[in-house]
Amino acid sequence: MKSLSLAAAILLALVAGQVLGQSGTRQLARQLVVPEFKMAEATPAAAFEQMRALSKTLDPAKQGLNFVFQMTPAGKDLLQQPGITMDLTNISIEKLVEYTCMAGSLHYRFDDRAIVIADRPLPDSAMQTRVFNVAPGVVDPERTRPKAKKIDWKD
Repeated sequence: MKSLSLAAAILLALVAGQVLGQSGTRQLARQLVVPEFKMAEATPAAAFEQMRALSKTLDPAKQGLNFVFQMTPAGKDLLQQPGITMDLTNISIEKLVEYTCMAGSLHYRFDDRAIVIADRPLPDSAMQTRVFNVAPGVVDPERTRPKAKKIDWKD
């Protein structure tokens, strides 16, 4: 019963952390819907630049979205490789970022103030410390489990 309540507590903490941890950037990118987005054999850099310009025109505050690039020297070439072709209507900028990164073999993360684009996987968010009460023996079972019976080798 204790393990069930522990699992429920962990699941609740994870779900609450994901909901509360959603950045304002992701919410804005989800709300900004582009009526029409067309590109043919474009580079990821051109796609992100067009998204930045569209976000400024669609944002009621006229601030738009910021893009930050964390690329290794080898990864900078990925931004300049043509090959992204899209013809989409009524799509959110959040989905445009996702599709552009998929097509360009890039990774992305929504931070509080910008959308981070990288050529390698990014951690989901900043490190968080959480405390969970667990039953004795869950962490160090060797000290709390019963001793094994000795084997009689003479039989």
